[in-house]
Amino acid sequence: PGIVRWPNGGVPPGTETMDMVTTLDVVPTILSVLGKDTPGDIDGVDVSSVFFGNSDESENVESLGNRTIFIWRDGFSSGPLPLPKPFGRFDVVAVKMFGRYKLWFSTKSSHYNNDVELYHNPPLIFDILEDPGESNPLDPTKYVEMIESSRAQVEKHKASVDWTYPLCLA
Repeated sequence: PGIVRWPNGGVPPGTETMDMVTTLDVVPTILSVLGKDTPGDIDGVDVSSVFFGNSDESENVESLGNRTIFIWRDGFSSGPLPLPKPFGRFDVVAVKMFGRYKLWFSTKSSHYNNDVELYHNPPLIFDILEDPGESNPLDPTKYVEMIESSRAQVEKHKASVDWTYPLCLA
């Protein structure tokens, strides 16, 4: 959930939406509002149309809700990127796909404790619109194509990452 407030700035009071946005969208959106171009190496997209209410719902669902969002996390014993202590290794743990589903490949109770991460094969699948608390996993046998697609997208995404830049801890 998120709240946007901009009195006299164009955000209609009392507006609600089910459009999916992420904090990755903040910089591109602010740059757009300022009339600036977003550099090509920044993740996220301009979601000002969601805040200003000047696009129809079907356009937003198609362009925003159906994109894949990769969820990264540190504190794991394995993964592609080793970070300085106490952070552990950094890896993709989940993806959000098709506007309503989240697939968890691994879980851990908190970032820097000593509990062991759990890897899920098949991944845990949740319908985050029907089950926002992610407490009732869906039957993975009914989502085989989505699981295969998500795995392929994760591998493609990880292969595209420049592991030397930008790393906020460097």
